[in-house]
Parts: sequence; C-alpha cells; structure tokens
Amino acid sequence: MFKNIRLKLEHIQSHFLSLLFVFFIWAFFIRLFQTIFLSYHHSFSAVYYWWQAKGILEDISIVSIFVFFSLPIYTLFYILRPKLANSFFLILLVFYGILEGALVYYFSESLTPLTYLTFTNTGIEQVGEILKIYGFESWQLIFVFVLFFGLYFIFHWVSKKVFFKRIPRLILLLFIFGISKAFFFPSKPQQFKSDLNFSIQKNKIGLFIQSYYQEKKALSIANNTPVVKAIETYRSTHLKAHAPLFEYPFFSNDTLPNVLGNYFSKSDTAPNIVFIISESLGRIFSGVDARLGSFTPFLDSLTDHSLYWSNFIANAERTFGAIPNLMAAVPEGTKGFLNLNAAIPLHFSLPLLLKENNNYQTSFFCGAPIAFDHMQNYLMTQKFDHLFGKPNFPQNNIYQTISDSLGNEKQFNWGAEDQIVFQHYFNVLDSINPQHQPYFNLFLTTSFHEPYSFSNAAYFQKLAKARINHLVSGDKEWHLAMTKHFAAILYADYALQQFIKAYQKRPDFDRTIFVIVGDHSIKFMTKNSRLEKFHVPLLIYSPLLKQAQKFKSVASQKDVPVALQALLKYNFNRKLPDFPISNFHHLDTLVDFNTKSVDFPLMSANKLLNNYFWKDYFYAAGQLFKVNDNMVLESIDSSALLKSMSNRLSIYATLSKYTCLDNKIIPATVFEQFIKHDLLFQQTESFEFEIGIPSNNKAFLDTSHFATGLQSLNSGKSKYISFIPSFPLSGSKPIRIQVYFKIYCPDADYPTIYFNHKIAASKSGEFTLFNRHISRPENATFYESDKTGWMHYRAHFWVNPQQLSENLIETYLFMPEKRNFWIDDLKIVIEAF
Repeated sequence: MFKNIRLKLEHIQSHFLSLLFVFFIWAFFIRLFQTIFLSYHHSFSAVYYWWQAKGILEDISIVSIFVFFSLPIYTLFYILRPKLANSFFLILLVFYGILEGALVYYFSESLTPLTYLTFTNTGIEQVGEILKIYGFESWQLIFVFVLFFGLYFIFHWVSKKVFFKRIPRLILLLFIFGISKAFFFPSKPQQFKSDLNFSIQKNKIGLFIQSYYQEKKALSIANNTPVVKAIETYRSTHLKAHAPLFEYPFFSNDTLPNVLGNYFSKSDTAPNIVFIISESLGRIFSGVDARLGSFTPFLDSLTDHSLYWSNFIANAERTFGAIPNLMAAVPEGTKGFLNLNAAIPLHFSLPLLLKENNNYQTSFFCGAPIAFDHMQNYLMTQKFDHLFGKPNFPQNNIYQTISDSLGNEKQFNWGAEDQIVFQHYFNVLDSINPQHQPYFNLFLTTSFHEPYSFSNAAYFQKLAKARINHLVSGDKEWHLAMTKHFAAILYADYALQQFIKAYQKRPDFDRTIFVIVGDHSIKFMTKNSRLEKFHVPLLIYSPLLKQAQKFKSVASQKDVPVALQALLKYNFNRKLPDFPISNFHHLDTLVDFNTKSVDFPLMSANKLLNNYFWKDYFYAAGQLFKVNDNMVLESIDSSALLKSMSNRLSIYATLSKYTCLDNKIIPATVFEQFIKHDLLFQQTESFEFEIGIPSNNKAFLDTSHFATGLQSLNSGKSKYISFIPSFPLSGSKPIRIQVYFKIYCPDADYPTIYFNHKIAASKSGEFTLFNRHISRPENATFYESDKTGWMHYRAHFWVNPQQLSENLIETYLFMPEKRNFWIDDLKIVIEAF
C-alpha cells in the first residue's frame, strides 16, 4: 500500500515538474516577445537587454508562486483523474499567457504598467476606444486561444521527448529559487535606478497584483487616519492653527500674494488669457540645459521675453491631472480629481470666476476626443462657453500605421494636428465672441503624442537629424534612433511659433497673457530619474510684461491659479476673491535654485498618490531622495526622515479624500458669493416617494408607495421607486442632474440599480436617455466613507434640451430582483449651465 502511494506521489511529482518546465519555457517566450516588441516600438541603450535578461528571474519567481498556490488543486485533480489535472494546468497556462501577454502589450505602448487602479477606473467606452486605437477586434481572441493551446502541446511534447528527462533537478531548483525569491527576496523599486528599469524587469502580472495591494494600503492609510487628527496635524504643520473653518482644512483666508505683480504693468482693462497645456513638454528636451539637448528652439528664444521657470513640476504623471491642477489647484481625491466625476465638490476655478464675475468668455480647444478622462464633463461644470474637440476640426488625413499584438495593422491618428487647431481657432475666434468680451481660452495640444500624425514629417525629421548633429558630440546613435520623437517635438515647437506669430498681428495681442506649460514629461529609454517624468517648463509671455525674468526656484502646477488670481485682481482690477482660491499658492520667484516653499503631492500614472515633494526632499513610493541643484536626485538613508515624509503624505492623502468625497474644499456659503448656478429643482432629505409610473413600467410594480421624513426608507420588496415622477425641462443651456443617496444592505448583496431619464421627444412616446449600473460606474461613484455599512452613491447626467422639441424627465430606481435594503439622505439637484 505504502509502496503504491510512494509510486503515485513520484509519478505526480514527475508529471508536475514536466508541466512546470513547460510553464517556465512559456514564460521565457513571453519575455522574449516583450524584448522584441519593445525594441521594435522604442529605441534603447545597450543596458536595456541586460534589464530584460534579469527579468527572466522575475518571471521564474511569479510562475513559481502561480504554480505553488495551484499545486494542492492540481494534486487533488491528479489523484481523482490525471487528465483532469492536465486540463487544469492547461487552463492555468493559457490564463497566464493571455494575461501576461496583454499586460506586456499595454506596457509596450505606454511604458507604464497597467495597474489595478487604472484598470478598474477605466470606463467601458474608454476601454473600447483604446482597443480600437490599437487595432483590436473581439474575434482575435479566438486566434489567441488557438495559438496558446497549440504552443502548449508543442512545449509539452518537447518536454517529454527531448529535454525534461535529463534535468528534473534543475527544474525543481528553479521552482525552489522562485518561491524563495518571492517570499524572502522580493524586488523593490528602491533597488533600481529608475522606474523604467524596475517596470521592464518586473513580471507584469506581478506588478498588477502588487498595485492591487498598494492601492488597498493607500486606501487603508486614508481610511484609518482619523480625519480630525489629520486636520489638526495639517493645520499645525502649515501654520493654520487659526484658519476660519476647522472642517475645511484647505480653505484659508490668508493674504493673497501677488508674486507676479511687479513684473506686469497695471491697467483697468481686462487682459485676455490664452492658456496652452502642451502634451508631454518636458524639460528633458527643452531649455538650454536640457539633458538630451533642447529640441524647442522657439520656446528657448521665447524664454528671453517671458517669465520662465526652469524647475517647474507637474503634479501628475499623466494629462488627467493637468487641467484641474492648472485651473483650480484642487486636491486629488483618491483617484484623481477628474475621476470623481459625479462627486466633484464645490471649488473655485480661475476660468469659472472670470466668467461669472468678470464677463469673460471661456473656450476649450483640443484636436483629440475631449470626453477622454472626463475632461468634457469637468469643463461643462466650469461653464465653458465653447468646447472644441476632434469632430469640430477639419479631418486629419495624415494617418500612422499601428499594429496590435497579433500583427494586425490599422490606420490611426488622435485627431487634428496642432497647426490645424491653431488655424481653426483664429477662424472662429471673432465669430464665437461677437461682443468682444475678454476671454480665457484653454488649449490642450496633442501632436506630440504617439502615433505622431502631422504635416511635413520628413522635413521635421531632417531638421531633427541636423539638430542632433549640432547638439550631440560623440556617439549619436541613440539620438538618431529617436529621430521621429525629436521631429515631433520640433513640429510642436514650430506650431507654437506660428501661433504666436499670428497672434502678434492681431489687435488684441497687446492685451493678452500667454501661459505655456507641459502637462507632464515623457519617458525615454534612458536614465530617467523618478522626478524627471514630472519636470516641465513654465512660461508666462505677454506684451503686458514690464521685464522678462528666469527663475530657478522650484514650483508646481498647483501654484499657478492663485498667482494668476492675484495678478488679475491687483494689477487689472478684476472682481476676484481677496483670499487664495486654493491652499497652494507658492509660485516662487527667486532667481536662484530654491526649494524652501516646496510642499506638494505628485500623483503617479496609476493614479496612486504616492509621491511628495517637501523642501529639498522627494518621497517616491517608499524611497527618499535629496533634491539638489538642477533637480538631480541623491538617494538618502534616513529612517526618521522617511517616516516623516510618509506621514506627511498620509495626512495629505487623508484630507484629499475627505475634502473631495465630503464636499469640504470650500463652504457653500462662500462659493455662492461668487458663483451662481441656475437651480431648477432640488429635493433633499425631507421627502416622499410617490409612484409616478411610466405606462410601460407598471408591470414591474409590486407595492404602492413609500414615504420617509427624517428616517430611513425601507424599500421592502418593491422593484420600482420613483424619485422625480415628472419634471419639464426648458431653455437652451446644458442641464446637469445630480443624484445623491446612501444605501444600506444588511447582507451586502446590493441590488442592481438603474437610473433612467425619459425624454418625450415627440408625441410618439418615450425613449431611454440613460441607463447605468452602479457596479460599473462611469458617471457615478459608489463608496463607503465610514465603517457603518452605509454606501454612498453619487451620479450625474447631462441633458441638452435644445436638441429636443418637448422635454420631460423622470428619474427612478429599478430593482430587477427583490432584496431588502434601506435608502437615506436623498438629494436631487437639477441645474442649468
């Protein structure tokens, strides 16, 4: 009996190691695919291949862990039926291959690993758009499965016939090594010289899983740090012990510092503001001392006539942070301010204040789709008069061929190139502003975004090569391999040059202030430091300047709104608050390098708030650096400083979440002194649910009605609850409907909830305008703010009445299944913008 058991176990071990060998070979081929695919899409220094070679050890570790946790199930299946165990292992292999291959493909396009937070906060429509961009079709999954199954049988046959019988001990040693490395010697970011080095070497499934735990840790810190304690600590460390309202930690009645005032002339005439957020404009290739050499000759010349900050920092690694930081300097919430979407709290933005109190017209121009990252929704809440996106410009007929992971080619571009956007702007500028109001016009350029699609590419590539030969001494191989990137930079710079030249011929040029800033920097396959990806230039150029000046002091995007607020208030007599609209107001104007005023967070591309810059220390995801002149980082080892910086970030993260989700950035009474919304309808906690049932929904009704005053509502067994039985809409302004409530379900088995808005477009009947599921929110947030079990739900929807002849809105909850839950704190707001 024991002999049979021993033989059975030996057979299981032999068969298991054979399959493990197949898994290792499989992981090796995916690593090889990553190496080739990345080198095809990007240019590398020689060290890249060494990074990939060391990455094989990371793959062995993840595969070993993957298999280790599957071993008990595999053994049980093998005892019951060996073929069942083989099928289980095959499923594991295919699952690993598809997941790792997809994550590698994502990384090859963005040079940023896909994280759990990014994945869960990308809407279905946005996922579809991204997949279309890279030529993915659903039918290709069939090919993927066939390919993986075929490769499995090939590898398995080889393991049996040729190789495995000779070296079972080596496979076992690799398995033990992988387990040991994962548990006792895991790779940490601080062991690598750059984020890129770390991301390339690490197994992408491992990074995705690690990002999940990082997010949970970050949320745990924000959830478990008591808000009152966080506010007290923040007030004491920021010298705000006597701030007016304790529950609004970022609201201050500090004196409004006019740091730009001495550089501008004074006038009672309102200046125009033209704000250009330039895609991926980084200091790595812009400015006389750029590390890769400067490929922005026009901007370099413009710095001699501007206020120029060479050590300026973007507060987010991706574009999603640029608009809210540069317009309003708001906190990030937990996943980026734009991602709050339906839960955007009251706050002041500079364009909204200029529009509402100073008769400014506000417009936004971007050649790409403006719904991306919820930009359009946010700009609508800021009451922008005009939003120009991809469909509003002449079609860009310059396409680039892009390939998906299967080699399928597709012609694609992001939209109108920069020059076309600028030209179209001049064509419509006077027609959209017939009253010649002062204006705040915001641009987000896109031509320096891969795949590059702009006119005269061959000409700009020729210019790039000539500039490389002029700037770079010694080995030029790497720079020449990056020619297409440098050509795109030169094009973006040229487009800005033509834009400024055209403006100089306009009569309103003399009263216009131009702000030019990068949204973030770009990752090149070189020795990028952890701060360099945030390092961008800032220029403020205007005929209204009395003198030009270059500053080496460090500042961030969040410092810009208050600086412009003070300038417009005190130099141009605009009606703006006499207190800072944001807690960030330290746009330093010291000529020499200085970090004394530095105190701000930086959000990573994965939308984790895990970086903080304070004085001359930079905390980056658990690592600590000293920031020296020219933004050079020096790693330092100090447990006390590391803990202090970690605590500073934790306090900020806690307050960022609290102020955004609890609407505590600014008091409503203060907000309403400057901003007025056309309130069409508001319903709050003291409410009654009345059944106003659309005729086509009567079949779903189980009971008659429900009512509540100050107590909670128990839905009982109803499938249908009406919030707004019938409400007419009129006028031509866009209308936003916001719905807030708390929901409690004792067994945590939450019902499926839909909001539907019925619009009577004609006498023929009704149609569904909106249908959204809370478990997959895109215009909604669903979160727990405390530990009582109540979940908070917030949603918003936009309606454009001018598109319809008759308007009637009905809002209701619909539950396809009977469950017991409670709803409380209902609030419905309908506003015209």
